[in-house]
Amino acid sequence: MRACMVLRGGLGVACAVVMAACGGSTLSSSAGRDAGVREAGHEVGAVDAGRDVVAVAVDAGHEVGAVDAVVESAAREASVSDVVVDVVAHDATADAVAHDSPVEAAHDTSVPDDAAVDSTRDAAPAVVSLTITPFDPSIKPFCGPQQLVATALYSDHSTRPVTTLAVWTSSTTEAATVGETTGLVTGIAEGNSVIEATFDGVTGTDVVSINQPVIGLMTLTPATASLAVGATQSFAAAATFTDGTVCPVTNHAIWLSSDATVATVSAAGVATAVAPGTATISGSVGVVTGTATLTVQ
Repeated sequence: MRACMVLRGGLGVACAVVMAACGGSTLSSSAGRDAGVREAGHEVGAVDAGRDVVAVAVDAGHEVGAVDAVVESAAREASVSDVVVDVVAHDATADAVAHDSPVEAAHDTSVPDDAAVDSTRDAAPAVVSLTITPFDPSIKPFCGPQQLVATALYSDHSTRPVTTLAVWTSSTTEAATVGETTGLVTGIAEGNSVIEATFDGVTGTDVVSINQPVIGLMTLTPATASLAVGATQSFAAAATFTDGTVCPVTNHAIWLSSDATVATVSAAGVATAVAPGTATISGSVGVVTGTATLTVQ
């Protein structure tokens, strides 16, 4: 039996044959041989089955190994893909930073401080002050209107004349008036007036002094004229003030003809020849009078 056990551990077929000899059974040698043959057949089948199992197991192992290899290969490919993705992402980010592409905006949505500065640079300059010239002018009522000029200073240090764009006002219209859109100041009576000009919400001011100077001389032009009956002649009057200033005062003068039967004169200084003769045409402002001689042919 010991030998049988050993053989069974090594090879089933041999074990089956030896068992017949070692069993000590009462079977006949023929029956023993038949039984041994059957036993051996069973054992041979078992061996074949075992071989099949082993083959299947081996094949399964191969398959498992192949699967493991595929999985390992896929893992390696996935790792390589991750590296490629990282490299592409890195390159894309670098390129975006270099070229200010939208990729950069996707990674960094913060607005640089320079952008805010640039936006203020692009804004239109604003008016910061308004200057009126000439400064503190002295106006003579008989010398006609004084033109004032308004100049706007902008936040970018540029300037622009805005005389006709500004709105003008006078604080004392009894002394001086000003054209609302022209800046022309006319002296009315002796005194002072604050003239304001407003443009784009900014106001500039100027003080105008209206002086009533003393007229030293009145001059009419032409000094002499000759007309045919029915013809006309316009005369102009100029006042020379004691400060040396000369101003036209034609529209302020009072006009008279010494002989209306020879020539007449209108309030505007226009003389009309009526009949042959000579007449003196005079123009006066206050107590000062200027004269001219008109001859009618």
